Amino acid sequence: MKFSNRLLLFLAGTVLALLTLFLFTDPAANLVAYSWWIAFGLLVASIAAILNYFSVPKELRSPIYLFQRLSTCS
Repeated sequence: MKFSNRLLLFLAGTVLALLTLFLFTDPAANLVAYSWWIAFGLLVASIAAILNYFSVPKELRSPIYLFQRLSTCS
């Protein structure tokens, strides 16, 4: 896995982990803002997954893996 993919996954994990801490401390504070952070974390994680798909050799790629990566975007 390339450094950029690891960095994106680390960023997504950090955002989502901090968000869970905020949600546990005050669950109903501002759900609209929390939903934007959730969407941002999922977007970064899905971009990292798609980049990881294209970084593996062609012999190991499968259309079902690409479908799984794209389904995390939506």
